[in-house]
Amino acid sequence: MYNPHSLRAEEFINHAEIMDTLEYAIVPMVFRSLKIADELAASSIVRGIESPYKKESYYVSRIAALDCFLIVVSVGAAVCCCLL
Repeated sequence: MYNPHSLRAEEFINHAEIMDTLEYAIVPMVFRSLKIADELAASSIVRGIESPYKKESYYVSRIAALDCFLIVVSVGAAVCCCLL
């Protein structure tokens, strides 16, 4: 007796094509993931993640006397503008 839901020989052979299709989709994705992982590793090494020293900023950000003077002048100018 014929079962319409059974797997025919042609459909069974097409499963090999499905595996090829999956291979064509998965292999490039795996290689792209490996490339991204390699770039992230290189970036972390360049940024000094393996360094045993304390992590600091590239730029020194200290307030100098000139900065304090400019803050006082700016606040004074703003107060004068608001009162006039």
